[in-house]
Amino acid sequence: MKDYLISQYIDDELSLDEKGEFLIEVKKDDDFFNEALSLIENEKVIHGILSVKDLPKVSNYKSGIKKVYKMLSAALILFV
Repeated sequence: MKDYLISQYIDDELSLDEKGEFLIEVKKDDDFFNEALSLIENEKVIHGILSVKDLPKVSNYKSGIKKVYKMLSAALILFV
């Protein structure tokens, strides 16, 4: 459940009240804090690898999709 909350927080899917509750939970639990911080760092890495400027143009869809798969594979390798 806590992983889900962290994901929602990172993706900005929580209301302001829910964000407040999330922060209270993070403050109470050091393990939860460390997990949340780690997932935020992972998101930063993924966003760095998969930046919008690197995505293929629609006209190059066939060759571009291979590039996207390679980029996703590289991101997954970092976290396995």
